[in-house]
Amino acid sequence: MKQDLIEQLKKLSVEELKNLLNEVQQTKTSVKRFENGIVCPICGKKHIQKFGNSSGIQRYRCKDCGKTFTEYTKTVFFSTKKDYDTWFKYIDLMMKGLSLAKIANKLNMSVLTAFHWRHKVLNAIRKQFENITISGVVEADETFLLESHKGKKIEGIESRKRGGKAKLRGISHQQVGIMVAIDGNKNIIADIYGKGRLKTNQIENVLGNKIEKDSILVTDSHKSYIGFAKNHNLQHKRIARGKYKNGIYHINNVNNYHKGLKDFIRPFNGISTRYLTNYLNWFSWIKSGADNNLLIKDCLFGF
Repeated sequence: MKQDLIEQLKKLSVEELKNLLNEVQQTKTSVKRFENGIVCPICGKKHIQKFGNSSGIQRYRCKDCGKTFTEYTKTVFFSTKKDYDTWFKYIDLMMKGLSLAKIANKLNMSVLTAFHWRHKVLNAIRKQFENITISGVVEADETFLLESHKGKKIEGIESRKRGGKAKLRGISHQQVGIMVAIDGNKNIIADIYGKGRLKTNQIENVLGNKIEKDSILVTDSHKSYIGFAKNHNLQHKRIARGKYKNGIYHINNVNNYHKGLKDFIRPFNGISTRYLTNYLNWFSWIKSGADNNLLIKDCLFGF
């Protein structure tokens, strides 16, 4: 019943959905998340008790994990005091690339609130990539960004200026390795694999269960890909060092992704490595040509 309701709501246009949500908010009612029984959104267990209310919203407590929650927990609208129309405008401005300061000014909110909202939306985007798979001709390659502890002081690690350079030459533990794989349908997997030079087990961690059978893996000549391809019985087309393609096969799309990613990240004046995966997903969302209206709906119903 709950899933049927969600599917019907997803069929509404963005304008229809916006009007409905604003009406819901004004009347202090809600789209019932727990129609078929209350489930803890943190651990998934069902041993739940009521735990008071906050601003008229019922709170619950999970007897298994001890966490408290409401029907909005783990959705993009958790703890929001703004109306839904502001959320729609925020997502639109964020996807257009406006800075936090400009968004905050346009929507009459603090920069700190704009920052927290950005990460709520990024978490919603992350969910879209959790179960993604790629198939057909799959290009894969790695790129590197300097590790960043922006906003956090760590004893024994000297802070550096934005845009600084690694003290060690070449690929080292000071750089975060990012694995990217793209297929012909613009399905993208991008994630941090670790630090330094790539190893077969690190490819496995990122791509292991996400490349479908009978796919063709296209990579550069790095030997780590050989073992991965053999482990998964994939055809493997390697681009020799100094070459740009192997017959009809190339890795131009994934290399263009790398360049675009660094151009995308540059205006943020440094991103903490702990948040980097969220920004990879954000860029992948843009690069894949996904519909922002779909994002808005998934932010609402992505529980």
